Amino acid sequence: MIGSRRRPRVAILTLVIAVVAPAMAQDGQQLDARYGAEIRAHTTDEKFLTPIVEVLPASSTVPTPLDFHGYIAGAEGHLTYAADVHSYMRAVADASPRVQVFRMGETEENRERILVVAGSDESMANLDRYREITARLADPRHLTDEEATQLIGHGKAIYWATGGLHSPETGSPEMLMELIYRFAVDERPIFDEIRDNLIFMATPVVEVDGRERMIDIMRYRAANPGKAAPNLVYWGKYVAHDNNRDGIGLALTLSRQAIETYLQWHPQVMHDLHESVPFLYIMSGHGPFNSWLDPITTEEWVEMAWTEVRKMNEWNVPGVWTFNFFDGWAANYMIYAAMGRNSVGRFYETFGNSVPETQMREIGSQSQRAWYRMNPPTPKVLWSLRNNTNLMQSALVVGLHNVATNKDRFLETFYRKGKRAIEKPQREGPAAWLIPADGPRPRLTRRLVDLLQAQTIELHVASEAFEIEASRQPDDSETVQFAAGDIIVRMDQPYSRLADMLLDYQYYNPSDPRPYDDTGWSLGPLFNVDTYRVKDTAVLDVSMMALDATAPDGGISGDGSTLVLAATGEPEVASFRFALADLQMRAAEDEFTIGDTTYPAGSMLIDGGDPEVRRRAVGAATELGLWLNAISSTPEVAAHDMPVPRIGLVHTWINTQSEGWWRYALDDAGVPYEYISTDAIGETDNLNERWDVLIMAPGWGDVTRIVQGARSNQPIAWKRTEVTPNLGHIDSTDDMTAGIGFDGVAKIQRFVEHGGIIIAATSSIGFLTQTGIAPYVRIDDTPSDMKARGALFSARITAELSPIAYGYDEDMAVYFSNAPLLRVDAAPRSFGGGGSDETERASGRRGEDVVPGHPPYVDPEGEADDPEGEADESEGEADESEGEADESEGEADDEDADEELYFDDGQDLSDRMRLLAGHLVPAPDQVPRVVMRFHDSSSELLISGLLGDAGALASRPAIIDVPVGDGHAVLFAINPMWRNQTHGQYGLVLNTLLHFAALDAGR
Repeated sequence: MIGSRRRPRVAILTLVIAVVAPAMAQDGQQLDARYGAEIRAHTTDEKFLTPIVEVLPASSTVPTPLDFHGYIAGAEGHLTYAADVHSYMRAVADASPRVQVFRMGETEENRERILVVAGSDESMANLDRYREITARLADPRHLTDEEATQLIGHGKAIYWATGGLHSPETGSPEMLMELIYRFAVDERPIFDEIRDNLIFMATPVVEVDGRERMIDIMRYRAANPGKAAPNLVYWGKYVAHDNNRDGIGLALTLSRQAIETYLQWHPQVMHDLHESVPFLYIMSGHGPFNSWLDPITTEEWVEMAWTEVRKMNEWNVPGVWTFNFFDGWAANYMIYAAMGRNSVGRFYETFGNSVPETQMREIGSQSQRAWYRMNPPTPKVLWSLRNNTNLMQSALVVGLHNVATNKDRFLETFYRKGKRAIEKPQREGPAAWLIPADGPRPRLTRRLVDLLQAQTIELHVASEAFEIEASRQPDDSETVQFAAGDIIVRMDQPYSRLADMLLDYQYYNPSDPRPYDDTGWSLGPLFNVDTYRVKDTAVLDVSMMALDATAPDGGISGDGSTLVLAATGEPEVASFRFALADLQMRAAEDEFTIGDTTYPAGSMLIDGGDPEVRRRAVGAATELGLWLNAISSTPEVAAHDMPVPRIGLVHTWINTQSEGWWRYALDDAGVPYEYISTDAIGETDNLNERWDVLIMAPGWGDVTRIVQGARSNQPIAWKRTEVTPNLGHIDSTDDMTAGIGFDGVAKIQRFVEHGGIIIAATSSIGFLTQTGIAPYVRIDDTPSDMKARGALFSARITAELSPIAYGYDEDMAVYFSNAPLLRVDAAPRSFGGGGSDETERASGRRGEDVVPGHPPYVDPEGEADDPEGEADESEGEADESEGEADESEGEADDEDADEELYFDDGQDLSDRMRLLAGHLVPAPDQVPRVVMRFHDSSSELLISGLLGDAGALASRPAIIDVPVGDGHAVLFAINPMWRNQTHGQYGLVLNTLLHFAALDAGR
């Protein structure tokens, strides 16, 4: 039975073990004949068996998975709940001194996450000593090379495998149960050598919440043969597949606990077990590799992968390969808990069916021979869960043996990478990163500092003012005055590479292979905070002290009766309003000056004459780190009321991944909202009576599917039942297949026309444009040669008095990934300055071309090699040609003025054009307002990441406010709430919520 919760009594377990008389022995150890027979029965072909897994040793004291659960790992028709996996691991630990179980923490839904540790009797008796050794090797500042050599000789390598991160990839938790059993009882030489030299750690299920839901779905399938089962729309509380993209933002408990566990053990290898391509892909990467990693790490990737491929080829197992799948670029994966801290992070992709059913699978192009796949998968295969278990376990044991028998080398390179990280200022630079503490957005600065500290990066605070040559942006250096209290991120620390990786600017060459994920993640621009790169090692001599923790710094100044809170675009400003939802507040619609202080448009005004109002306002401000100014009289400036909106965040039953990041951002900011599905649209007669704002976060996708539904012959429920006890907790429905229908579309249109606000972002915009709810806006196809995969781009506020832009400077960085390309138009129009802005410069840091561990190259004859100077020169030429392109474009616009109609913010249509256009021309108050555009200049557009064919993106609308009757549709081509990284853009959404009732202000 799938997910059965068997709990055999000890007496019954002992009887079962005694009755199963082993029929044969290997290396002097009795084998479990029944388990071995089950292995062969569930393996579809002998070529998927190896000497590692074709037999299982017997034990009279330690239960096998078969003894405990009633089925072997990888058995047909069986998957195990995470809670039962944990119970099994504890049963083995209770029965064997070679295994211990530790509690890592809890998930967002309060389920347990565990760590299993296995090794020799001696290792397990001295765990604290071996942990102390790796902790000391992790920080070479306190060691001499001689001391390190002694520690390496006495130490043991630590290897951490993680399973069940991606919930539909179901095989690794089953495999790890069997592997832990082998660690406990297998006496073959390969296991003796592993145990004697290596401590093995395993987290059998990382995404525990998703595992339980996945097993529920399997149980539903088993209980309802022939009926369609629900798809796994929820894994964790917030996100699904992206749980392995949280290595930068650290929003999820699994990411934070991964770092905490790493720091407790400092394993030299962290190995994530995934499932996708046939039959077993072993990660190495085809490049461009992350430029901030020590080259030792990328060499270890390759060596370890080929060691395992070679051994599997010796056993003639088909379809085991490496190289051409992963690029090795992005820093956002969970394995960066190790990668960013001088250890090796790696992963497998074993072929998997998700369901525990044997299936005939078509392989396709990956069955073709290549230099990196000399023993390719067969074109078709009868694949079982046990095949998955066999290959994953066999290769992992080979990898463990490689590290165990070379443990001194892996411990030595671990130490060496940390030492080279400490020498970074002298070797390749930079010497430090500096973050002004008193910038215009101190709360965002604090958020950035808090994230860096969560990433275990050491921070210092300057004790005195100083000035030094620094670069705020690549290729832009100046002498900058820094103040006491500014943050210093020294690069002479063990995790300096991680700090540099997160704060530097990335450049991904468009000519390189297609990226696996995001290409840009520079945290300073993402947080809308200035960061400065310093090459001069003199910065390390500045008087400073360690920063332990940050605390809110807020309160009130002045003694007047009118309280003013400046608009800064920071999330805490919105948090303040929602925390005091019952108090009346107003927002200034233009900037105003009181004394020597100028307050920007959007600043909040509160009547603080009532002592209780004042007390509560000051309390909320202090808690959030905000400063209120108490002034003597209300400023003479136009202002509007700020009622608190009733918000509905609407999700579909197709995909809940990307909107989960929006939920997390709103929860983090303390914004109350009702989380509803499209069901609620159909069930509510008058949407305006229930909500003021509806949010369509990314994920709405295909309009036809949303409107018409899946057209299923029968409803498919997502709800809690006896068979599916873990479904329906985040949201539930009686039918996931239902569409909202044309009546639902009409309800949404009436909602906006009658004064409602809809916020839609990226893929959800198409629903509004294609149904006509958001008129005069079109989505253009993304050109095939426009490459803008998950990167940071320069954008400009073009409607500075729009409430959406309150608190923002004119220019800022935004996150965008390929689509949608928006226009406010009734006819085609070119965007941008033309040109692709592609270069042949290698992927890497944008600040300067360096090889990790070495200073920039200097010509032996004394002339510094300056490839960027040449780039600047050619870029200048490109700028000139771009100007010519702009000129010709202007001529084209003039020629076509009589035939094409173009609507845009701030453009007045002549009487002649209105006469000729007739009914096509919207009323002036219905013309969409472009609040933000991507930068006009192709050469200035890219901030960090990948960009090809910049002309297709330049000057495109990034945010459009579309009037619809009495309401508005606010469209975000950018994704302002993404992976807990885009904190500097959160305010654009939060402003829309705060000022929902006055979005026409400043038109």
